[in-house]
Amino acid sequence: MNKRGEVAGSGLLFFIFFIMMIMIGSGIVGGVLMFYGQGYDFRATDAAGLFDKTLDCFVDEKNDFFENEFDIYETCNLNKKILSESHLILIKRLSDNEEFFIGVRDYQVRCFLEARNENINLPLCKYSEVMKNGEKYKILVGSSQNSRRVVK
Repeated sequence: MNKRGEVAGSGLLFFIFFIMMIMIGSGIVGGVLMFYGQGYDFRATDAAGLFDKTLDCFVDEKNDFFENEFDIYETCNLNKKILSESHLILIKRLSDNEEFFIGVRDYQVRCFLEARNENINLPLCKYSEVMKNGEKYKILVGSSQNSRRVVK
């Protein structure tokens, strides 16, 4: 009996098995890297969305941001905990320099740094000047929130 064909066949199966194990291992490593990778940078999108929501609330005639009892969280349906930790909303009346401010005060300076596009720890901001009731207002909204979370 000639068993020469059986030996060559089992030797070829070893290489196929080895290649399949490499492909499966690469798929597992790739999946783990994609899941626990860099994260996504939503700072600009988050700032634009918050700016639009703030602007819609600001231009509503019944909302006066500069009265003493004004609660932006209740009136504009915003989350107090999230805004106080990683966002900035600054509305400034240019006629008398009166300000309405919530969030992180340091973002007012950080928003205009040149390194903000490369450094994910700096906020990205959206700025505009609007007219309401014949007065000019400056609105600055910033976000430093990204999708990467640290497990505590």
